[in-house]
Amino acid sequence: MLLRRNVERNRVSYIINSRKQFNPLNTLDSNTINRCKEFAYAMSFGAQGQHRANRTGGRNVRRNGEIFCDAFNGKLGEFAIYQYFASQNINLPEPDLEVYGLGQWDDTDFFYNNYCIAIKTTKHFGNLLLLEFDDWDTEGRYIPNYDSPSEGKYDAIILVRINSDIDNRFRNNRKYFCDTLTERELNTIFNGFSCSFDIPGYASIPLLQHVITHNQIIEQGSYLGQTTRMDATNYYIQSGDLLDINRLTYQLSNNSTPIV
Repeated sequence: MLLRRNVERNRVSYIINSRKQFNPLNTLDSNTINRCKEFAYAMSFGAQGQHRANRTGGRNVRRNGEIFCDAFNGKLGEFAIYQYFASQNINLPEPDLEVYGLGQWDDTDFFYNNYCIAIKTTKHFGNLLLLEFDDWDTEGRYIPNYDSPSEGKYDAIILVRINSDIDNRFRNNRKYFCDTLTERELNTIFNGFSCSFDIPGYASIPLLQHVITHNQIIEQGSYLGQTTRMDATNYYIQSGDLLDINRLTYQLSNNSTPIV
């Protein structure tokens, strides 16, 4: 389903019209949270690895505080999927916590029974799976991974939502747009932190190809709702249009071919 598009005084905005309410499945334990915190610190303030300062096609140059929050939330999402599938007796490999330099990354988030699986993480109130326009070809392959073993092909892209307030905690401590952070300041920010998650669904290759073929995009500079301005052009799939995660669970459990 397409987002509702409004044009008023040269201002383009999009309204979500196919959503799923956040329905927490479980919480992440303190050990997992600490491991994700250490990874995100190394990839930002610790300068042991590097994330891109801006997204593909994006204009915003991120500071270390922004990079930390993005890396932390993204890794929480991977562990949420790892934990969920373990509860379904599907033992995925543990999420990769290796620290990479700029231009380096792991080929795929999870590989299981010949399935390449990617994870996209958003906030608990999010209802869009967003994919940077310039990163995907017409066959639904991830262009930066052309030369990897997967050749950029993902059998499933799972959207996981996390109830994490880390962005607000960094903003409240005036560290979100900052490049330095001490261990003491970090521990203060994380005091009492907890995180729950849900999984609104996933996109198969045929679904992704449909979205790309029909140019289902939100343009750079347009607005999602009234206030969120898009930094880069993205393909989108609304949460209400994603495939049910139980279908993927069945396929992985039975080593079957993907269901379109």
